[in-house]
Amino acid sequence: MSKKDLRILVTGQYWHSDFSGLLSSSNATSVTLYPAEKISKLTGEEEYDLIVIAQARREVIDQESVDHLQAVYPNTSTVALLGSWCEGEVRSGVPWAGVPRVYWHQWEGEFNRFVSALTHDKIHDWQLPKTATPADRIATIKQESFEGEPFEGIIGVSAWTNTQYEMIADSLSAFGIQTCWIERTTWDGEAKSLINLVILDDDSISSNLENRINWIFTTLGQRPIVLTLSFPRADEVEALKKLGVGAIVSKPFTLAELRHGILVASGAGEKVNVAS
Repeated sequence: MSKKDLRILVTGQYWHSDFSGLLSSSNATSVTLYPAEKISKLTGEEEYDLIVIAQARREVIDQESVDHLQAVYPNTSTVALLGSWCEGEVRSGVPWAGVPRVYWHQWEGEFNRFVSALTHDKIHDWQLPKTATPADRIATIKQESFEGEPFEGIIGVSAWTNTQYEMIADSLSAFGIQTCWIERTTWDGEAKSLINLVILDDDSISSNLENRINWIFTTLGQRPIVLTLSFPRADEVEALKKLGVGAIVSKPFTLAELRHGILVASGAGEKVNVAS
């Protein structure tokens, strides 16, 4: 299946500014916008390859509506697209049963992964059953590869604690990528030459974060930076890009989200491939 053959049903708050441009219909994909208040009237007669429930704020769509969608479309992947006021479990409430989540700033990468999986006759984690475990989802992500192997060196990780560093390092090791903890590295010419990308971990935007970004550029040169940050807002994302950050990944992130952020920052964002 190619992107032009993809049929998507979108319901919920698809009109919200958080989703502007993300879900618009195009010649490449057939998108049907369906009002949330009419979900109970869906009969399953129309066929879709993906159902997207857009929610800008929590508790707009109830579990009963989601259950009806999954009952009339039992073989169609359903995903929740969440806006900027849904980040964090405190704001987003109880997750819908059996529905994976993707936030507004993660949509492009996750959607491209979904299309790529279908194109290569692979299984995307959106297609897994409700009973799938976290290990099952990680297994589907590991079938993917970095096309062209863009990383010949080491990824430097800037983190406040060893626990934060090890969490990111363990995630990258799933793809065979070596890392070093920047705060504990002795910087000489050879060490600097091995670092070709930096993952910078922080919790919120501050002058301290801006100083860390400037320090990385001063110490290592213009290396691509992936910033892992808690609950970034749209204006914050734009401000960080102006500082030179190549990609922002929201915490808590999945293995796939971190991988996509690395691809975007390294300039390989359009080269995502599914290994055969």
